[in-house]
Amino acid sequence: MDECAALEEHYGNHDWALSDKDPELGSIDPSLLASRRADTSAGTTPTPFPGTIINLQNAPDAPAPTGLQAAFNAVTNPNAFRDMAGLAATQANALSAFTTAANLATNFGNQAAGLELAKLSKAQEATRTADQKLASIERAKQKGLTSNSEAAKQANEVLSSMNPDAPRAASPHEDPAINSAINAARDLPGSVVEASTGEGAVKVTMGGKEDKTGPLIVDVNTSGLLRSFGPTTKNDGKTKLSVRGKNLPAGATIKWSVPTSEAGKYTITQRTTSGGISEVEISGIQPGRTNIDVEALDGGVVVASIKYQLSVPQFFVIDDTRAEFNTFLTNHGLTGVRAGLLDEARRVISAVLLSAANVRTLWVGSGDVRPTHIPVGMVSRVDLRNTDPSGGGRYGVAMDGARNASLAGDTSFNDIIELYPATYASAAIGDEIDLATNQLMQAIQALNVSDPAFEIWQIRMFGRLIGETMAHEMGHSLLPVVFVHNVDGSGNNTDTNDIMDQGNFRSFHERTGIVAPTQSFSTIDDLIAQLQDDGIAVINRFNGTNLTSLQSFFTMPPTAPFN
Repeated sequence: MDECAALEEHYGNHDWALSDKDPELGSIDPSLLASRRADTSAGTTPTPFPGTIINLQNAPDAPAPTGLQAAFNAVTNPNAFRDMAGLAATQANALSAFTTAANLATNFGNQAAGLELAKLSKAQEATRTADQKLASIERAKQKGLTSNSEAAKQANEVLSSMNPDAPRAASPHEDPAINSAINAARDLPGSVVEASTGEGAVKVTMGGKEDKTGPLIVDVNTSGLLRSFGPTTKNDGKTKLSVRGKNLPAGATIKWSVPTSEAGKYTITQRTTSGGISEVEISGIQPGRTNIDVEALDGGVVVASIKYQLSVPQFFVIDDTRAEFNTFLTNHGLTGVRAGLLDEARRVISAVLLSAANVRTLWVGSGDVRPTHIPVGMVSRVDLRNTDPSGGGRYGVAMDGARNASLAGDTSFNDIIELYPATYASAAIGDEIDLATNQLMQAIQALNVSDPAFEIWQIRMFGRLIGETMAHEMGHSLLPVVFVHNVDGSGNNTDTNDIMDQGNFRSFHERTGIVAPTQSFSTIDDLIAQLQDDGIAVINRFNGTNLTSLQSFFTMPPTAPFN
């Protein structure tokens, strides 16, 4: 078989045309020999992806909770609570101030840098031209145009200009800071001050020995308020003081004691806390000034001691529950304002007396009771009654203090005081009575009406009259001499604007702080229209020698030594 027949048999019956130029291969289709390069710029549009199988949708808004939308709006509102302290504004102002300060600092820094650069430039220029300037100075000197001294001076200036910021260092003894340190150290024995500068050095050693403080008793809590048993804050007649030791020998103890001369004026209970603080509880008995000792003991030997001043308060039990006082209230239509009236009286006592002397008041009607450690013989009593049994038309009386020297406030402490408030609206006349006050109160009582609008004035008038009278009579009990009333140089009663003036010198305004009507009145409305309340602050006080006497014996802060 020839070669062509073999190919035909192998590839099948195909029409293979062989080129006449190559009789062995036959003819080849020209298209097969054409370039197969395709135009890549054509048909480059991508085939789109098929449509998505899953479509996402935005979920609809949840329905608003019925009836709670307003509440949710409130709690989610960041401005629900106003900036009561002005924090936002304060922060904004602080930020503004900080920014301004930072800008100023930047400006100052830039200016300082500019100045430094200018000085450096100047110094560099001076260095560059120094040789030229020195040569000019030398030629001027040689030609006789300047003296040797002047030439030297100018040469120094040229050289100095090369480093203008290098002044001569001060000698140590010329340096203010070093001298200040030396002056401060001279009060500290054993201290040393050393310093050096480019011009020298100094070293100063202070003479004396090292301070070795000996054993001491140091205050922990011994304030004047505590040593006065807590004026205006405590009614139990007790107080606590505490101290600690300093630089005490090992095993030393602190002991509180009642001086022999003060025996019976108070009792003490003492203990030492786990922290080494020595405490003492003092139970007052006899009113007035006294003192207490505290010592640091080392094996029975006193290594440190101190004495503290004390002021034991005077107690007054005020009986506002007596049947006679209730009769007064009923007769004058005051039963309904009883509580307010007594509260007003308390306010006057507090402002006039308790602010001036170390005194405590116990009101029976309020349930106050005498501290059991204080004997009855150390407590005075005030009885609120009705009318003056003597018929003398007095507002009140101190049974002991005003009449018996041995029963005055600094030697006897169980005075009896009686008040007769019915006298305010009586026709009584005497040295103890302010006639204008009585006439006003009689006219008010004559109206005989009950008006809620007038109740506040009933409380102020009667309450303040009772309180002022009570303070006056308690003053008789407390003053350390047989005290009648304020008198002039000739011994005659006089008006000194003091609560201890005689009764007829203390006006309605001085007693109550209320301006009395200047015209007649026929109705409560007419009366109210004319009344003016200037307040308890204008009621007379203890002044001058009376105040000094009270504070010298019934002392409390801020009077020395209790300040």
